Amino acid sequence: MVGAFLSAHPPFQFPQGEESEARAMQSRLQHPTGDAMTAVITLSRYLAARSPVGFCKEHYLDADVMAFIVSGGVTVPPVRRDLRTPPGVASTRHIAGTP
Repeated sequence: MVGAFLSAHPPFQFPQGEESEARAMQSRLQHPTGDAMTAVITLSRYLAARSPVGFCKEHYLDADVMAFIVSGGVTVPPVRRDLRTPPGVASTRHIAGTP
């Protein structure tokens, strides 16, 4: 889901006249190590919230974008463990130079 969070439209909103309040609330979600950890914190708090829509309102997040991120993150196919073998190919032995 972190990948979905980082590749989707940013959910952070800054309504006119409420920019300072929005930045203050969103700063509570920020992590000093960067965007990936901010995504983890934001997503985990969103998922744990009794009311995800209320959480979004309180933290100035777009509820539709957050729902999209969560649904998109759940449907992303797992990464293949054997990256040397492309999907649909039984073996890489036919490719010159591979062991």
